[in-house]
Order: sequence, then C-alpha cells, then structure tokens
Amino acid sequence: MKTRYLALYLMLWSVISCVSHASKQSALKEYDIDIQQRDAISDFVDSYKTLPLETTKDNLIGNINKVQIIDTCIYVLDKEQATIFVFNTEGKYLNKICRQGRAPEEYLGLSDFMVYNADVYCLSHANQKISVYNMQGDWERTIALDDGYERFYIQDDNTFYLFSDESNEKHYNYIVFNPLTNRVVNQLDEFEKNQGYCYEHFPFHAVDSNLLVTEQYDPTIYRLTPTEKQPLYSFLFNTQDKIYDELKTLDRAKLSQLLWGKEILRNLHAINLKGHILTIAYSIFCHDAGIRDFISRIDLETNTIKTIRLGDEIFVQYPFLTTILDVHDGWFISTIPAVLAVDKGKELNMFAGLQETDNPVLVFHHIK
Repeated sequence: MKTRYLALYLMLWSVISCVSHASKQSALKEYDIDIQQRDAISDFVDSYKTLPLETTKDNLIGNINKVQIIDTCIYVLDKEQATIFVFNTEGKYLNKICRQGRAPEEYLGLSDFMVYNADVYCLSHANQKISVYNMQGDWERTIALDDGYERFYIQDDNTFYLFSDESNEKHYNYIVFNPLTNRVVNQLDEFEKNQGYCYEHFPFHAVDSNLLVTEQYDPTIYRLTPTEKQPLYSFLFNTQDKIYDELKTLDRAKLSQLLWGKEILRNLHAINLKGHILTIAYSIFCHDAGIRDFISRIDLETNTIKTIRLGDEIFVQYPFLTTILDVHDGWFISTIPAVLAVDKGKELNMFAGLQETDNPVLVFHHIK
C-alpha cells in the first residue's frame, strides 16, 4: 500500500513539475532585434540635462564605475581608488568614503556599494565582508560573508542578494542572505568551476517592484526572487557571430580568446519599463565600429521594436548621448570627461568655468 501511495505521489509531483516548468517557459518572450536598424533619436529620449561634479583637491575622480542617487545625494564609485564620492544633486562635493587598508574597519578593495537606510554598505570580495559606514564615513559594523562576492543588492533588512559571477568556491551565482541571522536562505544558479575573476558588469536592476538581473554575454532579462531566477525577456540579435550555450562551459580565459574580434552582445546594462514600453541599453562589439552602445525600444503589446546605434553621429539636439551607465527614475545616466565637455561646451555656450582637468560631468537623458 505504501508503495502504491509513493508511486502516486511521485507521478503527481512529476506532473506538477512539468506544469511549473511549462509556465516558466511560457513567461519567456523572445524579440528579434535588428542591429542594422537606425531609427530617430527622438524615438528614445525627449530631453537632457548635465551636471558637472565639483572638483576639489580632496575629490579627484579617475573613473566612474557606478552611480546611485538617493534623495538629494549622488554617490559615485571609483573602483580604482576604492572610494565613494558623495555630491548633492547640484553637483557640490559633500564627502567621501575612502577606508582602504587592513584594519578591521577598512577594506582592501571595493567591489560594489549600495546606500540603504542612510548607511553606505561597501562590499569587498577580497575581504569577504560588507563594511557599513554612516554618511560621514564613520565605520559602524561589519557583515561577515562565507565567500568572496562581486556584486550585491539589498532588498530589505533581512534579504541581501550576493552575486559571485562564477568567481568563488560557493559555486552558486546568487546567494539569498539574511544579514540579521548571518545565514544563507537560498542558493540559485549553480556553476561548476570557480573562474577566478569577474566581468565588469553590475547585474541588478530594480524595476518597479521587481528585481531584474542581466549577465555578461547573456541576451536574457531574468526576474530574481528568493526562490528562483526566472527568464522574462530574451533578445535575438542579428550579429554576424553567435554564442552558443556550450560556450558557457569554457574557462573565461579561453572564452575571451575565442570571442576576440567577434560581433557579439557583451551585456545588457540598462533597463527601463514604463507601462508596456520596455527600453534597454546594451553593448555589442561590431565588426565595422568596435564596441558600441545601442538602445532598443520594445512595445510589449504590439511587438514593435525601434533601435539605434550610438556613436555613429553627434546628435544635434543630444550632443552628449554616449555610453549609458545606468537608469534612474526614467533617466539614462551617462558620464563624459571634462575635456570633452569643455570642447563641446565652447560651441554650445555651456560649462562656463569648467576646466579640462576637472571631474567628469554626469549627463541625464529622459527616456521617452
């Protein structure tokens, strides 16, 4: 009798699993994107504004890797200097967090950061920890981790997502972690081998109430929850070269050599969803132009797609639209070096007083 019940249970579980799998697959929508298409820039953005960041002897920025805007403050990560610079929304310099060192309240390097509840959380892969500082840069506490992680996202007080990018011994890309109990709640997206280094890509995208993730060379947008990584949208780009699933099993050093000079998607790095309009920014290595940024606007109801490649021309009405770093509140965020801003500013009568050696300029383009 027990054997019969067990067999019935297993059969029922198999049916439920198949139905669950089918529902996940049906949620994945695929869109063909023609990278040769050239639509009007006015189809994508409708205005822009610039913000020079104040330059002082204490806040010289080399490169901007990440920008986070919270209330009236702008936080800028320079990974090479392992420093987070803080400005107000007028561009005035306020403070910085620069605690590189070997003391318990310091870090060897900064892999990522996030501002949450008026504190700045700083992730260090090398130290396998998250150091928490207040807005004045004073150390408050340390959250010890079980391995090294490259990126992270704070959803709430007891839910952190840690991303390894196949570069630790945990062998899971996403760890759901509760910092209050210091326990791993779940592990998602298993991989076979520690690759030893990560791609320079920030995978997390907070869109409405959803946490979306994207990964290097992967043309898919996923929804991440504490229980699953679910594919939502996938894009088929008509690049001359293709990446097949089996390439994901190669070591990254070999994969890098194999893909050298190939026309392929590099990453999806900015996502905006307004109603039924999905706008994405992404990078592709193009045979005729090298690495270029693209923007595609997908109408999820009609499946109408508009696409443009940046860098082919300087748009008269949007002369500072270059590589897109991220999205904030419906605006694309870009940065341009001061030297380029000064040069173009002479023609447009902009950036009075800006010097070529000053900090980069933030540029915001409003997404149509």
